Amino acid sequence: MRSQEIKLYLSTLQIKYFMRKTILCTLVYACIIAGFSGCESELSDTVDQDQIYILYELFYNKNEDKTYARATFQFANALGTKLQLAGASEIRFNNDLLTFQPTLAYYEKEYAGQIGTGTFAWRDTNNKTLTNTISGMKSASLPSPMPSISKTSSTSIPWVGDALANGERMVVSLNSSLATDLQIFQTNNVGATSVILSANQVQVLPTNQDVTAIIRRYNDVTVTQKTQAGAGMFTHYQGADIVIRIDP
Repeated sequence: MRSQEIKLYLSTLQIKYFMRKTILCTLVYACIIAGFSGCESELSDTVDQDQIYILYELFYNKNEDKTYARATFQFANALGTKLQLAGASEIRFNNDLLTFQPTLAYYEKEYAGQIGTGTFAWRDTNNKTLTNTISGMKSASLPSPMPSISKTSSTSIPWVGDALANGERMVVSLNSSLATDLQIFQTNNVGATSVILSANQVQVLPTNQDVTAIIRRYNDVTVTQKTQAGAGMFTHYQGADIVIRIDP
């Protein structure tokens, strides 16, 4: 996996869990410490199949014009040990088999273009199949031109796209070429049409240097078939990146 894809996945997990003050996959950070050598995982046939937590994601990246269908399996809950499917167990999206990605221990299938809906089907080691349909992906893009962003005051950034509905959140991130000063701004207010960039966070970023602005829209989707351990499912739309400069 390319380093930028790893960084994107890590950012997704941070937004999905840490910034919502719920759960964060601490195993991801273990991977960072280990230099992306691979997340530790166990085989799924070593645990009770009803104690497997599943996270489904349908992700479209406008920069690449690709859609990724992903599924992560963990023991007991979203903080549990990651699992690699064993025996007859498998995960499919629209009947296409997802393959295991050992770097971050999830399953993935790539598609050309945007796919906004589909069905995940997981068959466990007992040949029981759970199916869940995902939909509701909405687009969002940064305005062109972008509003002037200053270090001395907050800035409201409107997006091009629908206002937020229940279960959705919008995230704008800014990151310089140093790749060490990532700043994340978000809102999940129903009816919102803009994200506010707080001045104290923007102050971390350099002036007179290229800064990449990224917008991502998330939508939580109801899981209808799940194990006793539970499951989560969401769509994720990333608009086209824009390179900007921060005013002094």
